[in-house]
Amino acid sequence: LYPTFILRAYSRPALYGDLLGKGDYYERESGATAAVRVPVNFLEKRYRLTLGFQAQRQSAQSDTVDGRFKGVEVFEGRRNNVFAAFDFSTSLKYPYSISREEGKDASILYRYYGRATGSEVTSREFIAELSEYARLPFNSERLRHTVVHLNFKGGVAAGDRTAQQAFQLGGTPGQSEFPLRGFPSRSSTGKLAGPAIVALRAPVWYLLRGVNTKPFYFDRLHGAVFADIGTVWDDDTGFAVRRLKTGVGAELRMDLTLGYFIDITPALGIAKGLNQDGTTQVYFTIYSYL
Repeated sequence: LYPTFILRAYSRPALYGDLLGKGDYYERESGATAAVRVPVNFLEKRYRLTLGFQAQRQSAQSDTVDGRFKGVEVFEGRRNNVFAAFDFSTSLKYPYSISREEGKDASILYRYYGRATGSEVTSREFIAELSEYARLPFNSERLRHTVVHLNFKGGVAAGDRTAQQAFQLGGTPGQSEFPLRGFPSRSSTGKLAGPAIVALRAPVWYLLRGVNTKPFYFDRLHGAVFADIGTVWDDDTGFAVRRLKTGVGAELRMDLTLGYFIDITPALGIAKGLNQDGTTQVYFTIYSYL
């Protein structure tokens, strides 16, 4: 259909690593999203305008007493919001690519939480993201599609403050809106966030085969080495270079087709946080956009 209509529902656990120094705090995020997206496509550039509504509820899974987790008042309740997003892309991918190889992806997202949306907090959030892709000039057949990927992301929030804060930094992709590999999930919180990623992606093996008539197609195996760096802060802490956190690691990824039409990229990774609160993580995740 034109435009595209989006319906999504979810219920997932969320871990806040050592929340405010009180220990690991678990909550459940449940919600549903309804949105409409207007795509405008050209030969080598694409635009997307998305408008939508998200109903979301946060509820404690860790033990609390009168709404407090070890003495810290945590937020439980509705965080419904309306949002608008604009995306722009000139990134290109070719038949033997293991990643987008050139161009950029850029996006900006605005969310509003308030009484009019049915939210129990009032706040505004702005999130901007930019990715750059550059193919390295290797001539060898094996390394021809090696890519350097740079990603910059930032968030600014204003409004009611909770213990969980607007933005959380830490964890592997999928654990939070601002992952930082090598550090516990959502282990740093604040109303301003600024992570970045530098990664080198390279092909390993083009399998290009399935298993007889089973609905699995093993396309290509590739790897990446990366460095994540970032921090979050608020009015109390402020921004400081010494508070920047850095994690390094590597991933092995496989492009895979399920059921003849669902393309995913499972990845097995290992990451090491270089700061005092960093950890060594072995993790599994699934990408759908590289």
